[in-house]
Amino acid sequence: MGRIYPNTAFLHEQSSDNARGILMLDEPVPLGPNGQKWLYTYAANVWGEDKIPLKERVEWVEDNLHYIKDYARDPLSHRGWMKADKPFSFLASCFEIEALTAWEERGEESKDFPSCLPVFIDGSNNGVQHLAAMSRDEEVAPLVNLVPQATPGDVYMFIADKVWSRLEDMRSKLPKKVVNRFSAVQSKGIELQKKYSEAPLGSDRKEIAYKNLMKWKQSNRDLREKLFPVYWLKLTKKQRRSSVKRNTMTLGYGGTSYGMGQQVIEDTRGINDYLRDKDYLWGIMLGDLVYRTCYDELKGPARMLRLFETLAERANEENKPLTWHTPTTGFPVVQEYRKAKAVRVRLQHGPKTLWVQIQVWEESTLNESKQKTGAAPNIVHSLDAAHLAHTVHDCSFSVVVVHDSFGCHAAHMEDLFYRVRKTFRRLHEIDPLREILEELNSLDLMPERGKLDLSKIEESDYAFA
Repeated sequence: MGRIYPNTAFLHEQSSDNARGILMLDEPVPLGPNGQKWLYTYAANVWGEDKIPLKERVEWVEDNLHYIKDYARDPLSHRGWMKADKPFSFLASCFEIEALTAWEERGEESKDFPSCLPVFIDGSNNGVQHLAAMSRDEEVAPLVNLVPQATPGDVYMFIADKVWSRLEDMRSKLPKKVVNRFSAVQSKGIELQKKYSEAPLGSDRKEIAYKNLMKWKQSNRDLREKLFPVYWLKLTKKQRRSSVKRNTMTLGYGGTSYGMGQQVIEDTRGINDYLRDKDYLWGIMLGDLVYRTCYDELKGPARMLRLFETLAERANEENKPLTWHTPTTGFPVVQEYRKAKAVRVRLQHGPKTLWVQIQVWEESTLNESKQKTGAAPNIVHSLDAAHLAHTVHDCSFSVVVVHDSFGCHAAHMEDLFYRVRKTFRRLHEIDPLREILEELNSLDLMPERGKLDLSKIEESDYAFA
């Protein structure tokens, strides 16, 4: 798909926060007239204040400068930095801001401060951004910040609000006597799960606890399904957003109903004890509800996802991999998904017989299922890779990339901030959807599109911020 990946195993910009937080660019660059603003903006972003206007992010750092200095001077004693969304990246920005403050206290000008810290701006749910741009969906565009607005759009909160509105409606239709059974059902489920978890592995007690748990779940399946909305309605607004964030983020990359359920189970486990001990069924059901809500509410992106599945189905009918060239870069993409022929082989050793199943790749066939599920993520990935390549190519300074996240010296961010929007607009103005459909002889699938004005992307402060 043309994406860029590092060669190193751990210490690189696409690794975890504790790796990214210790990386610096090799040559310092003076901050210049706008660098301090972008250093402060980045600090606010990695703390978690990334849903407020850019000016207010700078003001947030200025208002909390005394805390930031304390974190930098003694991070072991002053541990408030650990509450940040990205703690090690935030601490790195604290060190840089403290060094800048010391520089100014010596009578030097901030514009001359030699900075090595890479600061980043991220796409606003980049997968949905590409789908909205391809479908020209003017209603989804504000949610992913493809148009200028006073405050950032938040597609995650939008979906969370829609999902919880549906949950409220579901609960309102339940008889009161059913709702009143929630606490007892939840407590019993936790009790049986705890007995199973605490029983020694391989013991009779473990087996008995498992049978009791499964018997209870099966006999109460209908009741547990009815109580599903009651469980989730107890969450705060922030917890609701966190619960659907990865679901909504992966929609543009071919997220499935079941996969979203698994994400809910994993992502909510660490929020608090209440969510840690949830019924597995309730996690799967929420993922399915988020999936259906995304398709209902994000109409333009949903049309694109269905279209890409149809392209894969056509390739399946011809028994060939789906292939295309990425628009503007010409990078060839081949979905060579194969499944091997399974052969059982009997092995005899004295009186013992062992049956082994081996995979014969020489007789592999097209994996139609993977081709279908892979079409959307691969097409979207090829477009974000093209956008990345054009952005890096157009920059005369060093750029650090994490797919839809672009980093550079703070001094250069003012330039990169606008350049990344310009290249995104330019990519979609050549109409990559039409190019891909034309190459695949599928122009008959071209859907009706919205009225999104692509030129507005360059005017949006929050498309990448």
